[in-house]
Amino acid sequence: MLIEGYTDSKGSPNRNLELSKRRAEAVKDWLVTKKGIAEAIITTRGLGETKPVARMRTLTVATTRKADSRTGASRSRLKKPERD
Repeated sequence: MLIEGYTDSKGSPNRNLELSKRRAEAVKDWLVTKKGIAEAIITTRGLGETKPVARMRTLTVATTRKADSRTGASRSRLKKPERD
């Protein structure tokens, strides 16, 4: 499972890249701790503002700040193995 973090163009490119990495990691942490998904199958990547999800039309338009996940795995494969 790949989780990609994004930001808008506000702030410096380096700050946005770090912010997008932290966002992706936060989603991963939530999936592992709250939903029991195996950490080993999750990869994260921060994209910063390099791959915009939506174009900004004006400065007053709300910006898109999110983390996106994509997976081809079935839900049964995502759970941690049960321990004896």
